[in-house]
Amino acid sequence: MKSMGAWRVARMFAAAALIGAPMRVPAEPATPPAQAPPRYDILAYYPPAAKSGGVSGSATLSCGLTEHGGFTGCNLVSEDPAGHGFGAAALAMAAKAVGDQGVELPPDRRGPETVTFRFTASPLSIQPDVLNHRPAVITHPDWVHQPSADDVTEYYPAAAVRTSMGGRAILECGVGIDELLEYCVVREETPEGYGFGDAALRLSHLFKMRPMTRDGVPVAGAKVVIPIHFQMPPDVVPAPLPDELLLAYYPAAARAARISGSATVSCERTEHGGLTGCSLVSEAPAAHDFGQAALAIAAKAVEGQELAPSDRGPMKITFSFQAAPPDIHPDVLRQGWAFVRPDWVRLPTLDAGNYPRAALRARVGGVATMKCKVGGGGELKDCAVVGETPPDMGFGAALLKLSSRFRMKAVTDDGIWTDGLSVVIPIDFSLPRS
Repeated sequence: MKSMGAWRVARMFAAAALIGAPMRVPAEPATPPAQAPPRYDILAYYPPAAKSGGVSGSATLSCGLTEHGGFTGCNLVSEDPAGHGFGAAALAMAAKAVGDQGVELPPDRRGPETVTFRFTASPLSIQPDVLNHRPAVITHPDWVHQPSADDVTEYYPAAAVRTSMGGRAILECGVGIDELLEYCVVREETPEGYGFGDAALRLSHLFKMRPMTRDGVPVAGAKVVIPIHFQMPPDVVPAPLPDELLLAYYPAAARAARISGSATVSCERTEHGGLTGCSLVSEAPAAHDFGQAALAIAAKAVEGQELAPSDRGPMKITFSFQAAPPDIHPDVLRQGWAFVRPDWVRLPTLDAGNYPRAALRARVGGVATMKCKVGGGGELKDCAVVGETPPDMGFGAALLKLSSRFRMKAVTDDGIWTDGLSVVIPIDFSLPRS
């Protein structure tokens, strides 16, 4: 058997909380990996106290580039959370970053560059691994797939649609061996405040490009810079301004002073998906009544379909109040507000051991569906098979083995916290090529 065919996820939706677009679980390449060079232990740079406390975080640096793509003259831009040593660790790693002797950057390409280091406590990892390789920058990408005009329209920022505003965003992403983009960050967006950067990030999963090769073998680790232009299609009618009923909840003094803010509330869900028993978790900035406004909006949340008792647990929502142009989201006063598109941080990669042996021997494909809870870090837990076709071929068990490899954002772009929500994931198993 040479390689496994890609599994197709027919659709993904979450009971009363999440609804997902079709996604594709990439297949592991048939070509064997190249022999790895000696590696340095990047995990030694993980701040000890944060490591022992299970604390994840990130730090962003601004650095110049050397002739061969190494870092020089780095400064700390931000770290989150503060006080855990992530910034100092990122500076220490950047000082030891290796370049690529096969790459010579012209003077006008040597900086400054922004790089974000991500420290994940479980499973323990630090990305990017600049001690063992410096990502090459792909200047002429070989695209396998790019978003269509319809895709761009679907993700067009709502605030920009309302004002018929066009814009531009520039992403910087890693390129995985599975042809998918990873670790994308927004390097620039114009104009600011209309959501073009967030829209570009949500489009990033629709790009696929062939990875770079080393000695003829595909390898991960390259970077690509992608400019995305947003232009209002001529046949799109600008959406109406936000319902004045919703904007009426914007704290009057804050709106008059053009102050933006946010507030996070924790609520129970009713039988039909409404919100009840809400309490304030946090608000920023304080003393501008964003917390009270969020509680008042949550109390009026529109109900939808009936929820199973197991899906009526706590839900956290972060309401964002934007002063210019005026907006509040999520808009829980409209139908369907709780059904949002999940953002996957990680998807499983298929290998030969994951395809059910019984199905492989019988030369059949199938479909399996599992229902899981989402954990606080976006991981799946308490998964159970809720359907498989054909039965008795092991597709359900194979899907359960993959559950630990899925991870979604802990908070959706619309401010809904996924912790405790239910998600239903059906996957098509296509018979591997022989």
